[in-house]
Amino acid sequence: MTLTLLRRASWTIVAAVSGLLLWANWQAPALHGYARPVTVATLRVEGVGSARQAVALERQVSAVPGITACTIQPRAARATLFYHPDETSIPAIQAAFARLGVRHVLPVRAAAVATGPQCPVPSSYVMALDRLRFVLNFRRFWVAV
Repeated sequence: MTLTLLRRASWTIVAAVSGLLLWANWQAPALHGYARPVTVATLRVEGVGSARQAVALERQVSAVPGITACTIQPRAARATLFYHPDETSIPAIQAAFARLGVRHVLPVRAAAVATGPQCPVPSSYVMALDRLRFVLNFRRFWVAV
C-alpha cells in the first residue's frame, strides 16, 4: 500500500514538472525578456529655435548616460525621451537640458487614466507568470539577439 502510494505520488510529481516545462517551452521566448525596461517621457522645452539646433541638441542629450533616444520637435516645443529609470531620472534630465542651454524644461502632463473595467488579474501576477515562463524556457539558450 505504501509502495503504491509512493509510486503514484512520484508519477504525479513527474507529470506536473513535465507539464510545467512543456507549457514554458511551447512558444519561443518573447524578446522583451532580453531587454531592459525603458521609460518614455515627454518634456516641454523652450529655446530651441531651428531644426538644426534640435538635431544638435538631440545628439548631445542622447549622449547623457541612461538616455537611449531623444527626439526634439522645435515647432511643438516638445522633447520625447526614452531612458532607463534605474540610471537617470526626470530631474537629472532637466539638469542636463539646463547645462546644454535650454531653458524652461517642464514635464508634459500625462493623459487621464481610463477608469473603465479592467482585467481582474493584477498585472504583477501576469508579469510574474511571464518571468517564470521565460526562466523555464530552454529555447532562449539557442536564440542570438
